[in-house]
Amino acid sequence: MDNNIYISNLLKDISIIDFVKLILNLKKIGDNFFALCPFHKENNPSFVVNELKKKYHCFGCGAHGNIIDFIKNYYNINFYETIKLLNIDIKNKYNLSNIKKNKYFFLYSKMNEICNIYKKNLIENINNKYLLKFISDKKWDINIIKFFNIGFSYNNVLINNFKNLYLLKNLGLIIKYKNIHIDKFNLRIIFPIKNTFGNIIGIGGRRLDDKYPKYINSKDNKIFKKRNILYGLAEIKEKHFKINKLLLVEGYTDVISLHFNGIDYALSSLGTSTTEEQIKILFNNSNRIIFCYDGDKAGRVASWKMLNKILCYITDDREVKFLFLPKNEDPDSLIRKIGKTKFENMIDNSMYFYDFFFKVIKKNINISNIYEKIKLIRLIKKFLKKIPGKLIKFFLKKEININFNLYNRNINNNFNKKITFNKNNINPLKLFTILLIQNPNYYYYINNKKELKYIIEKYKCNILIEIFKIYKNNKIFNTYKLLNLLKKNIFFEKILYFSKYNHMINIKYTNIVFIDILKWINKFFIKNIQEYLIKKDKKIGLNKIEKNKLWLLNLKLFKK
Repeated sequence: MDNNIYISNLLKDISIIDFVKLILNLKKIGDNFFALCPFHKENNPSFVVNELKKKYHCFGCGAHGNIIDFIKNYYNINFYETIKLLNIDIKNKYNLSNIKKNKYFFLYSKMNEICNIYKKNLIENINNKYLLKFISDKKWDINIIKFFNIGFSYNNVLINNFKNLYLLKNLGLIIKYKNIHIDKFNLRIIFPIKNTFGNIIGIGGRRLDDKYPKYINSKDNKIFKKRNILYGLAEIKEKHFKINKLLLVEGYTDVISLHFNGIDYALSSLGTSTTEEQIKILFNNSNRIIFCYDGDKAGRVASWKMLNKILCYITDDREVKFLFLPKNEDPDSLIRKIGKTKFENMIDNSMYFYDFFFKVIKKNINISNIYEKIKLIRLIKKFLKKIPGKLIKFFLKKEININFNLYNRNINNNFNKKITFNKNNINPLKLFTILLIQNPNYYYYINNKKELKYIIEKYKCNILIEIFKIYKNNKIFNTYKLLNLLKKNIFFEKILYFSKYNHMINIKYTNIVFIDILKWINKFFIKNIQEYLIKKDKKIGLNKIEKNKLWLLNLKLFKK
């Protein structure tokens, strides 16, 4: 079955009200159900659910979507996990507790049992010289050890305490050596690995003596796929309802030491190479990602590979940065030396992905050489082609022109082909002013002058004030006449500049764009009044007329 048809059928089968009321206290008013929004703090219900539309919308924070979006955002899980969860819940009449009855619950419970053996063994052998030195060096306390469920494998403790050798073998936790089964993780500190729902699905182990390999993981099996898991994500979700940002580091100990020192949004990819699946999980959980690398050559090479991997995921609402650590330092060692404040300062000052790109290109290409410049243009076009975000691409083209002195008409045209208008490309009021100057007849599209006057006064758009004075008292049908009437105006130079401004919008669509901005102004006007009433309600309360007004504004915005 086609995926779109499958999802469409799934949405038809689900009552959004029946599902959401399991989580929120819904109150019916007319055709809609209201509740306090689960995605931000509020005192008055602004979260609306509509069964007919099968959608929800919050007038406070803007959260909106269907039941798939709701579950995805509420539980911080990806799309496929959401579909899977919904399928289980449909069969079990929306009882979320029934998720425990899925076919992998037996394996989850056994993995939990195995990790409890390791945890108990850590306490019993805390004075082991290797273990004691390791924990002392890391300066971890008992709370962080418990939070990450850290254990210790020693003297074949797993084989001695867990009798199902067949299961241990299938999970990749034991190996056969000289016809004897031994614990694969012997003399290793144990790091349980959890899935999105907090179930233990695998383990990682670090060798405590000088033997190699230093790090190993349990093998892929029915519940554990290394390429689909990020270590530390379950712990982050346990602490944070909404994840503001994520810091991707390399190893288990990096994650734990960062969390221990207050950087509780760190996670790792269980190895040096981050997979496409893991990148998707990162962006499904946060729009702000910082990739952390060592400052040596290997770190630079790995970060360049990562940059090329993530370009196709960079949309206008996503912020991607790269953090390079000092030579011979990793996150674990550095956080213990400099502490949380200085480490977070480094994160705040880390490089945006495009600054990293510019830095590498400038270092490797001599732009004074024509052939090198051709090579540069080809590379940049390839780089930009991968980025789906229209706005970020638009501004990157400007930055590239400035950074590499490519401000040549022909080259610029190469970059600016097929740019479609989006009102966020430039300030909507600036574009509105430009279009009005270049097309005076558009003045007659403006029906509600009150809304526009409010916006103009709020943002002190002096040029628009002057233009409106002229339009009000004169019939103007071309820009030339407008410029003649404004010759002695203090803003004449700016108006003249706007009259020649290249907004890059196809002439066929300028009127559509202008009307679109008018709609945006209308919505902006309503939103401002709504926000004013909400603030007033929180401070001193609203009278009946004001409450009714707020209600009507909410409905108006909901329809939009």
